[in-house]
Amino acid sequence: MKNFILILICAVFVGCSSKELSREKAFELIVQSKKYPQIYDEDIFAGDPEHAEKASKTNLEKLGYITFNRKRTFLDDRPYIEFTAKAKPFFLETPKSDVEHQVQKVKISDIVLGEVTGVKMLNENKSAVAEYTIKYKNITPFVELIPGKFSQTDTIKAYFSLFDDGWRIENKPGSEFM
Repeated sequence: MKNFILILICAVFVGCSSKELSREKAFELIVQSKKYPQIYDEDIFAGDPEHAEKASKTNLEKLGYITFNRKRTFLDDRPYIEFTAKAKPFFLETPKSDVEHQVQKVKISDIVLGEVTGVKMLNENKSAVAEYTIKYKNITPFVELIPGKFSQTDTIKAYFSLFDDGWRIENKPGSEFM
C-alpha cells in the first residue's frame, strides 16, 4: 500500500511539472533579458539645420525648453538649437564626442513591461512565442520630436526555447518560430 501511494504521489508531481512556458515565467525572463524598465531617449542634433527645422515645428520653444539661433550665419559655429535651463532635467549622459558635435541626448520617456498577453507553444512544446505589452511612462515634452503617433502602449513578441535547464529567451530567433 505504501508503494502505491508513493507511485501515485510521483505520478502527480510528474504530471504537474509541465514543460509549457507560463505567462509568469515569460514575464520574468523578458524582464531579465530586456532589462526593463528602460529609458527611451533621442539625440538632438543642435548643429543640424534640418533637425532645427523639425524642432521648430514643435511647441518646445513656446514651452520654454529650447531657443533657436535664427540669425546664425554660415561662418557662425553656434548651434541652431540652444537648450534652456528648463530642458536640463531631461538631459541624459551624452558622450563627449557627441557634445563636441553639438548633439544632446534627451529623455523621451520610461519604458516599462506591461503584461504578457499570451503564450503560443510551438514544436512539441520545445519553443514558444510570447506577446507582451510595453508602456511608456513619465513622458517628457521632448516626445514632440518623435514622428507619427506616440502610443501609450505597444505590443511586442519574444521568442523562447526549452533547454535541459529550463526556458531561455532567444535574441536571434530562427526558422523554428515561423
